[in-house]
Amino acid sequence: MVVKAVFFDMGSTLVYDTGLRRNFVERLYRELGKSYSVDRKELEKLFNLWDSIPYREGEEEYWDLFRVMLLLKRLGISPVPHLVNSIYKTVVEVWTESYQVEEDAVSTIEKLKNYGFKIGIISNAGSYDSVYGELEKADLLDYIDVVIVSQAVIWKKPSPQIFRIALDMAGVKPSEAVHVGDDPVADVEGAKKAGLWTVQKLRKDTEISPFADFVIEKISEIPEVIEEIIEKKLL
Repeated sequence: MVVKAVFFDMGSTLVYDTGLRRNFVERLYRELGKSYSVDRKELEKLFNLWDSIPYREGEEEYWDLFRVMLLLKRLGISPVPHLVNSIYKTVVEVWTESYQVEEDAVSTIEKLKNYGFKIGIISNAGSYDSVYGELEKADLLDYIDVVIVSQAVIWKKPSPQIFRIALDMAGVKPSEAVHVGDDPVADVEGAKKAGLWTVQKLRKDTEISPFADFVIEKISEIPEVIEEIIEKKLL
């Protein structure tokens, strides 16, 4: 078998947003409103700045706990430890609750696992806890061999480092791995330049990447794609 591992992105690939922005604003408005005067519209603006890190120098990731500190500071609230920790826990809950697993994702991953492939996650996210919670909610944890989240390893996709780490943790070579993701740059170009086979899960708002080996619309198409890769390698 020339393909030994299949890696998946999370957001817009394995799971989709069911109201993150709304839930984020409502929950934080409710939680912070218990002790502070908070403007709902200001929270909406700050949601747009969630990944705006003034200290970022490259492709490094920052923990959502730190993003909470920034959010509080931008609201004029002192980021004292107990408050930061409390709001961070709320943010993890919101992220977990606001994503739903894609149709056929569980059955497809179960099928791939039964075929003998290692299954991994490579996700750009500010919280390993959120990704873990989403996988647990989707009943996918028993099928996953390795979860690599940018928050835990410093680097974000498309950095080759996060792909190298994932490959090392799974114990496979780049040519033995497939990465499935929706983002033309972070997922497709990043994985291709790291030496993996690339599968782009097409979204309505994105074009097909020139770095995509295959393009799919549904997760259920993956087993057929892998069969094609194996056939190509055997020719």
